[in-house]
Amino acid sequence: MKRLIIFRHGSYDEYKNLTETCAQELFLKARHIREFIGQPAAIFASPIKRAWQTANVLNFAFGNVPLFQKDELRDFNALSILSFAKRFADEAQQNFADKDVLVWVTHEPSVHELMGITLDTSEWIVLEAPEWEKIFEPKFRKIYHPLNFISSQGYSSREAFHKLVEWTMDELSDEEAQKISSLLK
Repeated sequence: MKRLIIFRHGSYDEYKNLTETCAQELFLKARHIREFIGQPAAIFASPIKRAWQTANVLNFAFGNVPLFQKDELRDFNALSILSFAKRFADEAQQNFADKDVLVWVTHEPSVHELMGITLDTSEWIVLEAPEWEKIFEPKFRKIYHPLNFISSQGYSSREAFHKLVEWTMDELSDEEAQKISSLLK
């Protein structure tokens, strides 16, 4: 199965910088997502500062994969996001046909325009389809929120909920905290 993990950028301060607390939480989420899904082949992110910083933190957690800025992942209108999604799926089929996981870091209302789902800051969903060309086609894809995704991996709803809670209680090493801090500068 092909999986596209879509993240909304993290919380940011008055200077549009990702907050350190949020960056650390994103790192922990991504580290655990990697355990369930595997290492993504690439991350595609909006060039807007808060999204790009989010992408860099995720990249650190995912193990330093290729990271690409995509202007199209800025805020969209409904027509441009649909057009970009089609092009992206075609390009993914050409360039990543043998890979199973890709990541987007984008904004609202883009996710809502494409999927009809509104994500809060730092939230994520997983799209799953048999091939990249079908990842955005409603009749072929599945959409998972975090709890549902973990449940789809064989955990009961209760176990999945506890997993998500555990993720927030993890601690960072001093080296991880320092690296995350440096990524925000």
